Amino acid sequence: MIPKETLMENKAESIVCNDLTHVICLPFNIAKPDNSPPGSLDAVAESLKDPPWKEGATPDNEEPWGEFRAYQARAYFHPFVRRFLHNRKQVRRYHRTDIKQIKADLGHWTTGEFTLLLRVLRCELILFQPDIGVLLLEVAPQSPLSLRKAQLLLDSLRRLYPPYVDCFGENDDKTWFGGHCPVAVTLQSEGGAEIGKPGIYRDKSFGFMTPYQECLLRDPKNERPAYPWAEHWRSLLAPFVCYGEAGGQFRAQQLGDDRTPIFSWIAFDDPRAVDRGNWMRLCFADAPGDDCLPYAHAFTGDFEEKYCYDRYWYEPGESSDAPSRILNCGYAFCFAGSSQDTDFFTNKENGAHATFRHIYVEMGLIAHFQKAALLSMSQRLGEMVSREGKDIHLPDQKEVRAFYDHFVEFTQNFWFDEITPQQQGQELFQKWHEHLRIQDLYDEVRQELKDLVDYSELRAAGELNDKLSYVAVAGFLLAFLSLLAGILGMNRIEGVKDLSDLIVWGLVLSFGLGISFLFIAWERGYFRHNRT
Repeated sequence: MIPKETLMENKAESIVCNDLTHVICLPFNIAKPDNSPPGSLDAVAESLKDPPWKEGATPDNEEPWGEFRAYQARAYFHPFVRRFLHNRKQVRRYHRTDIKQIKADLGHWTTGEFTLLLRVLRCELILFQPDIGVLLLEVAPQSPLSLRKAQLLLDSLRRLYPPYVDCFGENDDKTWFGGHCPVAVTLQSEGGAEIGKPGIYRDKSFGFMTPYQECLLRDPKNERPAYPWAEHWRSLLAPFVCYGEAGGQFRAQQLGDDRTPIFSWIAFDDPRAVDRGNWMRLCFADAPGDDCLPYAHAFTGDFEEKYCYDRYWYEPGESSDAPSRILNCGYAFCFAGSSQDTDFFTNKENGAHATFRHIYVEMGLIAHFQKAALLSMSQRLGEMVSREGKDIHLPDQKEVRAFYDHFVEFTQNFWFDEITPQQQGQELFQKWHEHLRIQDLYDEVRQELKDLVDYSELRAAGELNDKLSYVAVAGFLLAFLSLLAGILGMNRIEGVKDLSDLIVWGLVLSFGLGISFLFIAWERGYFRHNRT
């Protein structure tokens, strides 16, 4: 029997999002052109000393609320997290103010032609010692949107490059497009002038795919794979260059796929009017569709338990407060509530909106930084061991120790699975850790490093034994020669009376040399199949 909810009409077009704040969070690895680590945070920061980037977080000049919000955000976290977030030796923030709006053409078969002008509320670059960067881009539409269009915005604007290509139309009237991507995205100044090149994902000719193909399909040789980010992302990250491009002091290297993590705050007329299938689309940042459920009914049985934080999702009559809920699948976070709740949910001074922008986004930033750092370390560990023909290249002990120092620095300064004494914050951060598999990644990297350290020490011990074996043989020979000198004397050969004595002493000397060479051969493993 088909569940009743799957037969219901999808009402996403009639549900209105009165207010929406959308944050794109793009983590990336930083490396020199030769693929080596940047060395230090100071070296990376030096490349950002010129415009358009300015040091410091985006100024909040709303008096006195700006300082109060900064105070609230710091007070929310544990002291060791505050030290981590605001220690300039470990974390540096930069912002740019030249990008005032983004023009996004989001045309889709469910919405028709659809162009959206988004206000840029924040464009920040956060650098973490020594080799991780995170771009935070916060935008908001200038007018209300239908839920269907909001879903399209959440799904498509985060795309770094087309994951696949398709077309619609026939014969000479075909239009080629990147799957799940917008039509085009353009960065603009206050007056609407273009900044950098627009990102193009659709055209009558498939020629727009050429830059993406040349980057992704090229022979990587000994380099890491290249990721073909669209032009507007490259403009946002300048002076970092994307991997595969020539020049530049530092390169931004992709750590995920075509989708960046996102955080969203949405105010509905009535959040209870949103049906279960559309909550799923919001939770997973899925594209809009006509079906009531985006997945099979049997697959969605544990949706509320695993992905919904419903501490304040009141049933009618339970509370005089308006209901709100938080959806978290790891890569997408959504805080939804009522636009009628002006005392709390839409209160931008110190209500839910301020909490989302200054606390929840920071929590998500920490979680995605931790995952990015662990992915980067796992990648580096893999690159330390390679094969050329029959030979396996293994790192020397000095290289392993340097990496071990880096891992210890991460563990002591950046690794924590609890960031606040507040129970709600603990539970939300645990959702990120669970869905992003951060603890699992940490354990995997730690075990991989332990295996490499153990092998490195074992190999160093074997090399030391080899060297000591030569010293032992040399000592044996010297002792043997001393014995002969004592028997024969240093200045006379009376001990050798005839040819038979000479043969005897020759055999004795040969026997001693033979024993020595057999000892060396045994130590070098010539008589053993396995050597530890």
